[in-house]
Amino acid sequence: MQCKYHPDREAYITCQKMEIGYCEECLENCEACTDPCVYCKFRQQCVIWEICRKSEKRYRLEKEATPRRFFKAFYYLPPNNPVLLNKIFTQF
Repeated sequence: MQCKYHPDREAYITCQKMEIGYCEECLENCEACTDPCVYCKFRQQCVIWEICRKSEKRYRLEKEATPRRFFKAFYYLPPNNPVLLNKIFTQF
């Protein structure tokens, strides 16, 4: 059986529900689960689902661990308005 996305490659694993083959690259990139949101009677024994689920969890944890960058806000202050400048700077 050939890979669904790479017909020149031999299938490394096969979806039991859809009977579609996927190569190792597709499995590593989580392109293998055909219908992750739909009910599948093979889900509990599905190797594809388990690998993709763990990859998604790892990706989410890595994303949460990276610090977020905040952008500095630049404000335009009119130079000849001392009342407005006084009001802004006395807030802090």
